[in-house]
Amino acid sequence: NAHNLAVASSSSSASDAFVSVALSQSLDAQLEMQRQELDCVLRLQARIHHNFIIFKTQNERLRSALREQRKRQSAILLKCMESKAMHLIRQKEEDLARATKKTMELEASLRKAEMESHSWQNLAKAKEAMIMDLNNTLEQARESLVWVSNAPEDAESLFRDQQEGEMKQKSNNNNKMACKHCNARSSCVVFLPCRHLCSCKSCETFLEACPVCNSIKEASIKVFWV
Repeated sequence: NAHNLAVASSSSSASDAFVSVALSQSLDAQLEMQRQELDCVLRLQARIHHNFIIFKTQNERLRSALREQRKRQSAILLKCMESKAMHLIRQKEEDLARATKKTMELEASLRKAEMESHSWQNLAKAKEAMIMDLNNTLEQARESLVWVSNAPEDAESLFRDQQEGEMKQKSNNNNKMACKHCNARSSCVVFLPCRHLCSCKSCETFLEACPVCNSIKEASIKVFWV
């Protein structure tokens, strides 16, 4: 019996040892599996983090490239707009300069036309006044002829008086018609605006003032006697 108990006890110990070893190996296998799973998870997390860093870096590079591209495009667009604006400004300045020059030319032409018109008006008035004076002189001469023809004198007295009058008139006319500058040639030029018949054609070219009243000569008219 004792021998049987010893054998049974020995068998029980061996069985317990086997169970313990098997349990230990099972635990080691589970621990190794968990360790491998943990390593796999850590490697996966590391790969994900690495990919995230790469993605973030690429994203930053892409953003930077887009910013630089927008800057370049904005600079090109701004330069183009500035060039067009400067071209338009220069064109408007040239148009304004041409318009200003044209306006000045028109104003100068208008002033010249006004001066010429004023001069022609003065000349026309002077000619009208001279014509009126000549008409008055002619009318007076006609009245004198009528008065002489109607005077109650005989033919001899009338002829004698007429000759004397003609001689006096001729003498007076010669004195009046003589050039007031040279007293040699007949006056044939009327000075304006004073309207004095006072110069011959030769003297008129260098006379700047009327030899009768010393007024400044603005114009002159040549008279043709018939």
